[in-house]
Amino acid sequence: TKISIGFGRFVVADVTVKRGGVRAARFSGKVLFESASGAVDYLELTRQFDVVMVDGLQAFDLRHHNEARRFMCFIDILYDEGCLLILGAQVPATDLLRLVDEREGGLVLEEPQPMGSKESGQVMMHVKREGGSSSSGSTTYINDTEWSSTGRIGVSMAALSGVKDVTFSKDRAVSRLLEMQCEGYLKTRPRCLPFLHALQTLSTRLAHSSPATK
Repeated sequence: TKISIGFGRFVVADVTVKRGGVRAARFSGKVLFESASGAVDYLELTRQFDVVMVDGLQAFDLRHHNEARRFMCFIDILYDEGCLLILGAQVPATDLLRLVDEREGGLVLEEPQPMGSKESGQVMMHVKREGGSSSSGSTTYINDTEWSSTGRIGVSMAALSGVKDVTFSKDRAVSRLLEMQCEGYLKTRPRCLPFLHALQTLSTRLAHSSPATK
């Protein structure tokens, strides 16, 4: 089913239901996160559907960094709009973003390095009238190593700030995913409340059908 999201653009849903007060749609993760979608698109979906199901999710890693960013944005918007989210994933919700860590441009940011010295034991500090990783007008070097206020070799404050933003967004998304599974979230979101009893019944049946653990 093609769903209009404005400006002549569409997103394809596997299934849509709009009857009896129920407005629900099921999408594949590929459609939502591997295309050039953004916050405006996800917000439009929440205006049309109270229940959003997403299938085929795998754990995001650095090869899918853009997809992970879209997923985090998607979670934030559904949380803020109080929608009911149902995920079909190959890993637990808490592991979907576990592999998205502090990296920039596909490279691990090195840990802060102590000020070293040459074999002579002397530490030489000098300034070059040219920009380094920080793109400033001049760059400070300790021996042959560019000094950075981040404490990380060759990493500017701007680059580190961007990575830290991703880490914060990841932690927030995981926290919200956990909260959206809780009864407290469902009870306090009017758009979820009509489905609370059905979800409680389903949860009870699943618990009873699970093999006993020792």
